[in-house]
Amino acid sequence: MDLISLGKPGKFVQHFLHNGTMISIIAPGKSLNKTIPTFKQRLIGFLNRHGYSALIDKFGIDNNIVIYTTKSRSMLGFLTQVKLNSEYHCMETPENYEINYDYLEDLYLDFPLKDMKDKKNYIWAYRYMDNLINKNENY
Repeated sequence: MDLISLGKPGKFVQHFLHNGTMISIIAPGKSLNKTIPTFKQRLIGFLNRHGYSALIDKFGIDNNIVIYTTKSRSMLGFLTQVKLNSEYHCMETPENYEINYDYLEDLYLDFPLKDMKDKKNYIWAYRYMDNLINKNENY
């Protein structure tokens, strides 16, 4: 989870990165307690939008959300890149337009990440998700 400025006074979003699948969910708001319900709605919308609705139950949306830190330099680098990229896109959005959070989430679905199991290769979040659908696995 990372707090991202929208480039406008008092406007922020939370970036949630799911550890098991590497999908990114963007939820508007600065307060984590107020953002969690929006996060859950956006996660369901993300899964439906990309044809992963069969996985909704596997995400345990009704359970408590667990947020933790990482010391992985690769993961911290990815989070920093997402933050900078999101801030750029938000600052480029004209003031009279809504920021398209779906667009930002879709960008990161196809963003290469270092594969934690095989550090010589890269993986994409959509591949993790496709594997879950095809193998009917839990993450």
